[in-house]
Amino acid sequence: MLDVRVVADPDEFFCLAQPLLASQPAEHTTIASILRDVRTGARLYPDAMWIVAVADGNVAGLAMWTAPWPPYLGPMLAAAASAVADLLADRTGVVPGLNGEAAAVRTAIRRYQEHHPGVRVAKTTGVRLHRLEGLVRPEVAGCVRAATWDDHDLVEPWYRDFAVDVGHDPIGVMESMRIHLDRSTLLLWEVDGRAVAMAGRTPSAAGVARVGPVYPPLAYRRHGYGAAVTAEASARAQAPDVKAVVLFTDMANPTSNKIYAEIGFRPVRDYLEVSFGQGS
Repeated sequence: MLDVRVVADPDEFFCLAQPLLASQPAEHTTIASILRDVRTGARLYPDAMWIVAVADGNVAGLAMWTAPWPPYLGPMLAAAASAVADLLADRTGVVPGLNGEAAAVRTAIRRYQEHHPGVRVAKTTGVRLHRLEGLVRPEVAGCVRAATWDDHDLVEPWYRDFAVDVGHDPIGVMESMRIHLDRSTLLLWEVDGRAVAMAGRTPSAAGVARVGPVYPPLAYRRHGYGAAVTAEASARAQAPDVKAVVLFTDMANPTSNKIYAEIGFRPVRDYLEVSFGQGS
């Protein structure tokens, strides 16, 4: 028997999610890191929906909706993904899209469109989760330093440009910038005293740290600066409580995928970011 429920309390959701987060920590990195931030007060999503799919008494899938981001589905069986789509269709108006593990998202979209036939897929971005298997630092001119709030005027337009590049809500991206600056988890690569690239990282959540965002401004690309700052962020992410370091890449960008492979990242699983529209 499959049961899908909404949990209002993030602490209760954490307790229910623990077995799945422990068994598939890398695959659930997004849910785990957002949940950690909410529980510690770093992010405020008072209207968040924390969703648990339970099959025969065991947690079989996790999902969340933390606006302005679309609902997010972790890896789960097709039946669970369909049930999550049923719940979203019953409890809300039309959602802006669906993000998460690729197979779960595809199943949920088909089911959701049965409830809302006028909803069409307006944009699909394929992203791939990679895990660091052995760090290789590239030989690139320059040095790294941690960004501080004194760098706000420098990195804010970089975050906005990054949001445009990846099609993310700028409000949410600005929130990520604030958190990185508060935690001193944003690195800048400098050449001759000039910042030429940035990379952030998350603290450990379920034993996994995630690198991102990674952004070299257009004027400084094709010099290896993005690879260099990513490697340094990955190295600093390897804290004693971290069992795996991961990052997401745009599957449509062969350059970045090649760069990350060269510094030691290997593919784990595919994910999708899907935006909805109305009409044909």
